Amino acid sequence: MVEDEEDYDHIDKIFCECTPERSELIDHVSVIIWDEFMSNHKYCFNSAYNSYNRFQGKVIIVIGDDGQIGPVVVNGKRRDTVHASIITHYLWPRFKIFRLTKNLRLLGVERMLDLSNQQQRDFLERQKNYAKILEQIRVGHRYSDAVQNVTFDDISGEETVRLPYCKYFSETKEALEFVYPQGFQTPDLHKRAILCATNEDVDEWNFKVQEMNPEPYVTLRSANQFKDIDDSKGILKSMLTDDAGMYYRQNGVPDHLLTLKVGDLCFLMRTLNRKEKLSNNQRVRIVQIHRYSITVETVSDHPRQFQIPRIKFQIKFPFGGFVMIRTQFPLRLAYAMTFNKSQGQSIPFTLIDIRHPPFSHGHLYVSMSRATDVDCTAFFCNESQVEAEGVIAINVVYPEMMLDE
Repeated sequence: MVEDEEDYDHIDKIFCECTPERSELIDHVSVIIWDEFMSNHKYCFNSAYNSYNRFQGKVIIVIGDDGQIGPVVVNGKRRDTVHASIITHYLWPRFKIFRLTKNLRLLGVERMLDLSNQQQRDFLERQKNYAKILEQIRVGHRYSDAVQNVTFDDISGEETVRLPYCKYFSETKEALEFVYPQGFQTPDLHKRAILCATNEDVDEWNFKVQEMNPEPYVTLRSANQFKDIDDSKGILKSMLTDDAGMYYRQNGVPDHLLTLKVGDLCFLMRTLNRKEKLSNNQRVRIVQIHRYSITVETVSDHPRQFQIPRIKFQIKFPFGGFVMIRTQFPLRLAYAMTFNKSQGQSIPFTLIDIRHPPFSHGHLYVSMSRATDVDCTAFFCNESQVEAEGVIAINVVYPEMMLDE
């Protein structure tokens, strides 16, 4: 049996775990629309395909951009990411592809402008130049004279390119003033974000923005315990010190010491109430902080307040099969986020930190396309990355994940 056949045999045994109510709803629909499809692991599609009678009698409409970030494979390399892509699924040849070729955002901007005004004509020209850069970053390998290809590594898919017409900063103070011109009193904080390649950079920026908040810090400790461990003498429990709690971190789990301020903007890390749209990655603002509950409000036009309790998370240790239960508030600061987390969001003001370069297919393209206005997008870089009034950046594109143009 060849490797591909082994893979097909394996994925045919993957099924969804849905509530009976949701399964009944899916069983009765005639059309399923699946957004951000190209970024999903092919196993996600296969689990739904197996669980719902291979979609018999249903129309499946999938929407996606092959230039955006591919499936996330933990510790995976280029080959693993490509292998996880839906285009390697044995059913992919049965999809019919329709291409959307018009930049509706740009057309909408053009229709709103008075082109007899020179300033507005200049504004439109900047938007068009940026749109051309974005398209070149999306496909890679096909750069104009303006977007210069400096180096290319065929093995990793990394290209070093020089981006013209873009704002850039190499000083932290200037960068923060761009994103938050009125400091923490800047209106619509939830419409501004700093995008980074690594979680370490996210933590750094979150701390810097939080420092601008004049309210006092409040540190909240989690309660940690080992799961299903006989520890009658409390030996293992005594090992769970603050230092140990801070050491054991995991994506999707809040820190042992959670430091917040009233007024902070945070992401929810769990879906708490679907009906009220208190879902994972929803932005909320902290109103009050108590020992066992935090009052938050939504950042919509009609904000509503909710009480957030501490809830349980699991942290799996990389050794010994141990599992730790952490009870903590499901919140993390939302001033900065990784490129992956930003996908699918519209963020009017963005600062793109490229000191640590993008390292996977679509990172740079996604980060540059979050804002709707080039004048509200800027890069944060090292001085060595500035060359001839342009920014030197790494772009990673895997051609084998791109559909034929």
